[in-house]
Amino acid sequence: QGAVSALAKDGTTNYYAGDASKLYRLDATTWTDSSKSGGYACPADDSWEFARGQGDTIIAVNIADAMQKITMGGTAFSDLATSTLTPKARHIATVRQFPVIGNVDEGGTLYPNRVRWPNIDDDADWDQDAASQADYQDLDGPGGWIQKIVGGEYGVIFQEKAIWRMQYEGTPTVWRFDEVERNRGAWAKNSVVRYGRFVFYLAEDGFYVFDGVQSTPIGANKVDLFFFNELDETYKARIQGALDLRNRNIVWAYTTTDSAGNGDPDKMLIYNWPTQKWSTVDLDTEHLF
Repeated sequence: QGAVSALAKDGTTNYYAGDASKLYRLDATTWTDSSKSGGYACPADDSWEFARGQGDTIIAVNIADAMQKITMGGTAFSDLATSTLTPKARHIATVRQFPVIGNVDEGGTLYPNRVRWPNIDDDADWDQDAASQADYQDLDGPGGWIQKIVGGEYGVIFQEKAIWRMQYEGTPTVWRFDEVERNRGAWAKNSVVRYGRFVFYLAEDGFYVFDGVQSTPIGANKVDLFFFNELDETYKARIQGALDLRNRNIVWAYTTTDSAGNGDPDKMLIYNWPTQKWSTVDLDTEHLF
């Protein structure tokens, strides 16, 4: 239900993954249970998401469990937040040096359109404070639930029907939030894939690429109709995008109406960015990263 690879400061590559009840690290060729005591309860058709924390740490989130952290090279995850506020989140990305979360649970109350970030010097401290710059922002308007956050020098926030850009300004405002697109967003939360300054995603009417300012259709009159005709929308939450960097491909795995399995994706749609050509692969998967 989620996985990530990350490069540590010493040059080693570290792999982590999560399922419904455990978090794992790849130890040589073996996935080793690295969960905190008691395990987890990631909901069905929800996801673990991972992001780089301050220092050499990885943060893992899902909406049902306390945010987790592990130091790369370490053996076990533990609770991240030591502050009074201990939010949970569906989504996370590192924007500048901040781990930014979205679609959050705060004390049992859900805020599906809220973005929150911690102390600039301590990602275990989430208590709102002007001096530390820890704060939150609710995205106003009819955009719906936050579906994904994309990190980098600036943040891109995908709602169901809107796209926002968050730009760091420092105190007192901390971040500037601009709604750059309305009535279009990420229809499938895990379809969002970053490649350089471009972000590829599946909207309600097809495949697009966002360049930080606006979106351009890439599937219109090519694959959009084909894709939606064979997609089993029952398993929309299992649509999964990933980057094949070496071949400069964007890959989306999805479940077709011909799937004989348990809803796991059985086909891939592949977009080659330099040639702008498409291809397909018939292959059963659970998760791409």
